[in-house]
Amino acid sequence: MEPGVLDALGYSPLTGDEMSSVTSPIGRELGYLRHVEKFCALGFERRDFQVNALDLDEQAGVDGLLGLNFLKNYNYEVRSRDGVIRVKPV
Repeated sequence: MEPGVLDALGYSPLTGDEMSSVTSPIGRELGYLRHVEKFCALGFERRDFQVNALDLDEQAGVDGLLGLNFLKNYNYEVRSRDGVIRVKPV
C-alpha cells in the first residue's frame, strides 16, 4: 500500500510495527509494516489487518498489491482477458 494512502487515513510511520523490505522486479523496496483498523478489498473486509507500506514506482500505476496474508482466506480466479476476478471465502 502506498504510504500516502495511510497518511491520508491518519496513520503515521512513527507508529508502525516495524521496518520492512520487499524485493520486486524493479529492485529492493523499503517500507514499514502497520496494523490498520479496517482493510477492504475485492468486496471483503478484514479488521486489525497488517499492511506493508511501500513507495511503489509511479509508473507501475498501482496503489498497492494484495499479498497472501489477505488472499489465503479466499479461493480466487483471475480471468485477465475477461477483466474479472472471482473471489469466494474459504
